Amino acid sequence: MRRVIINFMYPENLFNMKEGFEELLGVFNLEPSILRLVPNYQSACFNILNNIFKMSHQADVMLPSIYELMLQTNFTEFLWTLYQVQNENLYLYQRDDSSITHKISEVCSYIHTNYSKPLSLESLARTFFISSCYLSRQFKQVTGFRLTEYIQNVRIINAQFLLASTEESVSSIAMSCGFTSFSQFNRVFHQKANCSPTEYRRSHGHSHWV
Repeated sequence: MRRVIINFMYPENLFNMKEGFEELLGVFNLEPSILRLVPNYQSACFNILNNIFKMSHQADVMLPSIYELMLQTNFTEFLWTLYQVQNENLYLYQRDDSSITHKISEVCSYIHTNYSKPLSLESLARTFFISSCYLSRQFKQVTGFRLTEYIQNVRIINAQFLLASTEESVSSIAMSCGFTSFSQFNRVFHQKANCSPTEYRRSHGHSHWV
C-alpha cells in the first residue's frame, strides 16, 4: 500500500473562482482526512500526478506562462478526480489501520498549522502524548519522511510561497517560517530547492502556486 502526501497552495482569491475551488477543496475536510481508493481510481490519480511530475522536467523548455497554466490545469483535474470519488473512500469502511494512522495525520496537520513556531520531536511527542521514539518510528513508517525532514519541507514550501508572492524581506520570511537563524534558512533552502532564496525569488516572483 502506498501513501501519498501532497503539499500545495492556492492564492487567497482562488483565481477568482472561489466557489468552485472551495467545493473541490472540501474533499480535504473529510474525517478522517485520509483517502483510500479502489485500484482504478488510484490509477487515474497517479496518472495525473505522473503527468505533473513529467511536466516539471520540461519547465526549462516551456514558456513560464504556459507551464504555470498547464500545471494548474492538471492539478485542478486531480482535485476534480478526488472530488468525484470521495464518497467511495474505502477508508471509511475499513478501519484496520489502528489509531496511530489517525495520530500521525493529526501530527501532520499540527505541523502545517504551527510551522512558524518552535517544533521538535520531543515537543510534538509531549503535545500528542506519545513517546519520542515511537513517534519518530511511526511517523517515518506512515509518511515516508523523518519528522525533522517533514517539518523542514513544510517550512521551505511556505517560504517559497512567500518569496514568490510577496515583497517581504528574505530575513523576515525566514523568521516567519520557523527558522531560528538566517544562515540555517539559507542552508536548508539550498538543500531543498538547489538555489538560494534570492535566486528563487528572482526566477519565481509573482508566479501562480499549486
